[in-house]
Amino acid sequence: DEAHALGKKLYVVCNIQPHNSKLKTFIRDLKPVVEMGPDALIMSDPGLIMMVREAFPEMPIHLSVQA
Repeated sequence: DEAHALGKKLYVVCNIQPHNSKLKTFIRDLKPVVEMGPDALIMSDPGLIMMVREAFPEMPIHLSVQA
C-alpha cells in the first residue's frame, strides 16, 4: 500500500525453482504476497507460472530475464 500511495509500482520477483516438498506448498506460501497487491509477479519457471495462473488468474505475471 505504501508504494501505491506514493504513486509507485510494486513488482515481486519469484525466480525460484522449488523441489518437490516446496512445490507442494508454493501456492499457499505465495498467497500472502499476492494479498499485498503487487502490480505483477516476475517469474522464470514455466511450471510455477502455470500454477500461479490457475490459483490467481487476476495476477499479472511478467517473464523474468532468467527464464
